[in-house]
Amino acid sequence: MSYRIELAVERDVPRIRELMVLSRELLPDPDWFVDDDEAYLLRHIRLEGYILKYMQDDRCSGYLMVHKPGFDKSNLGAHLHLPLREYPSVTHMESTCVDPVCRGQGIFRILMHAAVEKERMDPATKYLMGTVHPQNVYSKRIFLEEGFHILETTLKYGGKIRDIMVLQLRDLAAVFEPFSS
Repeated sequence: MSYRIELAVERDVPRIRELMVLSRELLPDPDWFVDDDEAYLLRHIRLEGYILKYMQDDRCSGYLMVHKPGFDKSNLGAHLHLPLREYPSVTHMESTCVDPVCRGQGIFRILMHAAVEKERMDPATKYLMGTVHPQNVYSKRIFLEEGFHILETTLKYGGKIRDIMVLQLRDLAAVFEPFSS
């Protein structure tokens, strides 16, 4: 079966929202996932990042939202104690959902790898970050396999427990080397 990874566009939002609802209903614990409404998804596509979609037989079978929070107070760079000027160097790996009939095909893993590689090509991105419920071993394993580590476990999203995941993409000594004497 062939597949392709594409950038989602506005007309994909209803399908992405449908995948969110389907996925949330099947979770063992509703605290594992915080879903978004269509207005947020549209704003995200237009202004705040991108969504990678996994296309299988011309149907979106899964997606991964990638967020560029910039100076927004939601920037997970605060957990790294970054100076404010470094906040735009942080990119978030946010929600991902896979069509329940397509589970077990490694779609989330493929999407995560594609997003990490895309961000490696962006010289402005120094850190990839995300959050995962500590008991969501499947999602956490994919983060860890991609090279992320657990920075800390804390409360996010109105009191939901999350592991804060981070992957440093750049050797920061090399980034700041021109400024050394």
